[in-house]
Amino acid sequence: MQIVRMIHVSFVTVILLLDTTSGFGGGGGGGVRFRCGNTDDGPTIAFTMAKELMNPLGISYKNFVVAEDVKTGHRVGWAQIRPIGVSGIDPSRYDSAPGSISTDAVEDDIDDTMWEEFENDTNVDFPNFWSTLPWSKEYQLASKSANERQKRREQLVAEEKEMIQLQSQIWELASVYVIPERRSEGIGSDLVRSVLEQHRQLQTGGGENDDDVYALTLSQTVDWYRSFGFIETRSIPKSMKFEVAAGNVITKLMGNQLVCLRLPFDQIGEIGDKS
Repeated sequence: MQIVRMIHVSFVTVILLLDTTSGFGGGGGGGVRFRCGNTDDGPTIAFTMAKELMNPLGISYKNFVVAEDVKTGHRVGWAQIRPIGVSGIDPSRYDSAPGSISTDAVEDDIDDTMWEEFENDTNVDFPNFWSTLPWSKEYQLASKSANERQKRREQLVAEEKEMIQLQSQIWELASVYVIPERRSEGIGSDLVRSVLEQHRQLQTGGGENDDDVYALTLSQTVDWYRSFGFIETRSIPKSMKFEVAAGNVITKLMGNQLVCLRLPFDQIGEIGDKS
């Protein structure tokens, strides 16, 4: 049942995004201002997402840009760019997807290093025959060396895991929503531009794939995303692969296809501001 619900939510989210973007690309909506999300937005956004059968999880007001009516102050739409994992790739595999780096690969590399150090350690002789008895000097020295090596391994693993967590993230443009009565006014396009600009100002984009933004959409709405600089990619981030596979099961039945798009960090604003 859980898998069925996840597939359903993923599919409905895509359909609703298609609906809200119909007519986008024109001028901005009149009488609308854009601001950063605040603590009061969280419950409203989560409730609306659930009501519209869009995924209400991963809602953090800090990631949102909210559009509100200038006269009434009422929310008329919002969009977020949320982190979906570290940007590192698994160096042990050819053509690894973004976010494929794992602590398992790190531990394997450290184990190889520790084994090499053990083989090259000339300070401690490996016990044999009588020296394998627990009270022998050789055994105690070897045991002490093994314990020290185990502690060093744990320290190295902890440091490497911390380094992975500190790596730059990859991000997803998600939860793009405009209330029905204010659609086709260009509010959605302005929301996307605003949240992308917020992302550009807050992140650094230090290295390859760092802070790139991804999005999932139907094939028939790809052109709209291209107006912001998004490009189709086959290198799907590890954290998005299940959603893509599950979504395609349903979209193909309707003669459509779920497409993964990527906007390189250094391209943010390069195209969208010119359109």
